[in-house]
Amino acid sequence: MAAFVKNTFFAALFLFLCGCTLTKFREPLKLDLPRESQHKYYVIDINADVPDANFKTFEEASVFQKEFAEYHDYVIVKADEKFSVYNMEVIKNER
Repeated sequence: MAAFVKNTFFAALFLFLCGCTLTKFREPLKLDLPRESQHKYYVIDINADVPDANFKTFEEASVFQKEFAEYHDYVIVKADEKFSVYNMEVIKNER
């Protein structure tokens, strides 16, 4: 009887130590989530230093530019989140 208990104990210990092991690591999941843009599109009058509006997409900015084209000479400028006249880059047409 003692040999049976001893063998059962060693078999259970062997299965416990050698059973469920992780030998291969998986790659992290790659999620294709939309990311927030790091820049904005500013609509600014050519005679002004401060933009009149800012938008997340070029299309929204061009709609605003066309709506007020009768009264202003607007340009669309792409810049980082923080507006500065010196870090702007003029966008001709992004389409």
